Amino acid sequence: MRTKAIYMLTLALCAGVVSSCVDEDIKGDKDVNGKAIKFGLSSQRTKTVYDASDPYQINWVTGDQIKIFCAEAESAKSALYNVTPASTAKDGTITNAKSSDVLQWGGDGLLHNFYAIYPGKASGLEVDENGIATFTINHNQKCTVTTTNGYDANVVAKPDMKNALMVAHTATEPTDEAVGLTFKPIMTTLEIVVQGPASNINSSNARVTGISIAATMTTNSSADAATFKYDIKNAAITGEAGSGEATTKTETTFVSLVDANGNASYVDLANGHTLTLTVFMPPMSKEQAAKLKRQMKIRVHITGNAELVASVKTNDASTDNWTTQIKPSSKKKITLPAIPSGIQETGNNWITPLDGNIYVSQMSIPGSHDAATGEDMATIVGDIFAQTQEQTLQAQWNLGIRAFDLRPAIYDAIIGSTHELWLYHGATRVSISWATAMNTIKANLTDHPGEFAIVLFRHEDEGTIGKDNNTTNFNTYMTNWVNANKSWIVDWRPDITIDECRGKLILISRFSGSWEYGCYTGWSHDAAGTTTTVRNASSSVTGTMHVQDYYNPSSHDAKFTSITNYLDIAHQFHTNDAMKNHWMLNHVSGYVGSSTSNTYRANAAAQNPKVIEYLHNRTTPGSTGILLFDYSGAATSGSYNVQGDVMLQTVIDNNYKYRMRRKGE
Repeated sequence: MRTKAIYMLTLALCAGVVSSCVDEDIKGDKDVNGKAIKFGLSSQRTKTVYDASDPYQINWVTGDQIKIFCAEAESAKSALYNVTPASTAKDGTITNAKSSDVLQWGGDGLLHNFYAIYPGKASGLEVDENGIATFTINHNQKCTVTTTNGYDANVVAKPDMKNALMVAHTATEPTDEAVGLTFKPIMTTLEIVVQGPASNINSSNARVTGISIAATMTTNSSADAATFKYDIKNAAITGEAGSGEATTKTETTFVSLVDANGNASYVDLANGHTLTLTVFMPPMSKEQAAKLKRQMKIRVHITGNAELVASVKTNDASTDNWTTQIKPSSKKKITLPAIPSGIQETGNNWITPLDGNIYVSQMSIPGSHDAATGEDMATIVGDIFAQTQEQTLQAQWNLGIRAFDLRPAIYDAIIGSTHELWLYHGATRVSISWATAMNTIKANLTDHPGEFAIVLFRHEDEGTIGKDNNTTNFNTYMTNWVNANKSWIVDWRPDITIDECRGKLILISRFSGSWEYGCYTGWSHDAAGTTTTVRNASSSVTGTMHVQDYYNPSSHDAKFTSITNYLDIAHQFHTNDAMKNHWMLNHVSGYVGSSTSNTYRANAAAQNPKVIEYLHNRTTPGSTGILLFDYSGAATSGSYNVQGDVMLQTVIDNNYKYRMRRKGE
């Protein structure tokens, strides 16, 4: 990491074999053909700043590396070099990283163009002979915090400076002197200040897991936002082959929090305190910024039901000629409004800001297993043996749950009365009916039309007093309900997009009924899981669904292995074209031994923290599919640290960390 990492650049590096800094335009002894080239940083123009009024400094640290490219060099055309900082940390020496990896002078009198890049090991880094560099955009950045108790002090997170891309260029004929390089930053650096809740209502703090920034980016492919090209010599974003306009589109960058060991972390903010995070955004030309009149939307990712989304103008609309407020390759400090306090009417509407062309199959969707058990159980037996949730269905919606596992069956509450679809977990009845649960979800879809909900259900036909286990009767009742609510239900296809589902239900049944809307599938419950077929109600469209539902594993370790095997399958959905519209249903839920509320809690306490770290520590992020877990949204349940709040937010956050496939891609 860098010291004063978010600060501006003042570089004065000298070659390890040179005792003083050198001028940029060097002419010297030409008889150096085939000799190693010496490098240093020019002292004349090494102080570069993002903004003239904000001349902060970036210091070099041990381990920093740069890569230098030269098409005119004798043999190797690029080489990796180490930077060793001097005592001031502004100065230092440059030495080749390997004795066999060094640039050598070409012919006498031949003008050599040197293009240097920081960091030297940047992913996918390429530079052609014209100085057009291809950079990979990091949509998943991390900042280090040294506390998870942000309420007792303001927290300034330390960014990973390997995202602060810098370039240098100089041209000279062969010389015996060191070649001077002057690095300049190319990324747009935003220092974002998150303020704690507006007041300490209910003595609650806001648990922040990160921020996301949706902004117009410049890329070089209509189907991919992973790279951009930069003309080092002319200091400009450019199109393919160094000419023409690059592609512009809105993409999301996520900044997550980690501790000193790189593990997933969070900050609890109270009223009056702040968390400062730094994000590095790809560059954009002034002309493009003005033409697009772009805006950025910054979302603070908070566990619980609070939501804060702030729109930030990057241009000034006061005149016809828009002028950029956030200059490309500049540094800007943005202070967000205070996080709302108390119970929020809006809830965590995390789907609404996502690109509507994204395939639903690509998403990471948090779900609650046996969701209705967060309501009151009908008997004390249910409290002891059948509870898997702490939160009501409404609370789960507010917290961001968007997949609900419901178990209906027909119940005759009073002998001789009309039967009604009721909710169960096994033989244990929950205190609400199917219609009540679905009306709750439908009301939320009406209030939040940018969202959608997935409802998975089966006929819970285990015997109990007052329950009708006849599948024919169940089919009749469910068919009547589905047909009466057909306008709410998505016409399922494997390649449905977010926009096609907004304000609607995706209904997935494990019971093959006679209704004409929704879809059907089924699966086994062993450790290996199932790759099965999912079809729409009319059987005219089919797709592939991967299901892991090892609900009674031999051990917690065996269960975690099954979970991660299926996380690894879902991880391929945005990279493997053949799997882009496969669906995933991965159950984190379950119990070891006998089925009781406490064994469900024990499984949640064992699995949720490990899944959080597994997702966080992926080298590259990817989909989880639909992830069903117990005690969703609850930090603790009974005496168990289930971490369902951070688990839920981790799955939500995953949608902002990488680029999901869009319609037609």
